[in-house]
Amino acid sequence: DTGCDLAAAGLQTTSTGEPKYVDFLDCTGGGDIDMSVSRKKDGTTLEGASGATLTLGAWAESVDEFRVGAAPLWTLLPGSTRERVLAERKELFEATHRAAATRMQRDLD
Repeated sequence: DTGCDLAAAGLQTTSTGEPKYVDFLDCTGGGDIDMSVSRKKDGTTLEGASGATLTLGAWAESVDEFRVGAAPLWTLLPGSTRERVLAERKELFEATHRAAATRMQRDLD
């Protein structure tokens, strides 16, 4: 299995609007993510590579040290998915930019 398409429309949110993915892991050992940084937990939390506070479950009670890493999501996606995600983000940016430019132009007129 090559994993999940994290950009698939049906995998974005639950029926209540909550995100379906709150985190993802590179368990392939392929070296796609630098995991050389190790962190010790502070009670039931751990600082992730991005600086976010991660809450650990009961499974982590016997573990004191964790390896953490981070990478931009698009760098891990297969080519066709990456192209789609980047195109969707560009389209959203351009629509937002056009709306902002229109508002500014109205304010100047």
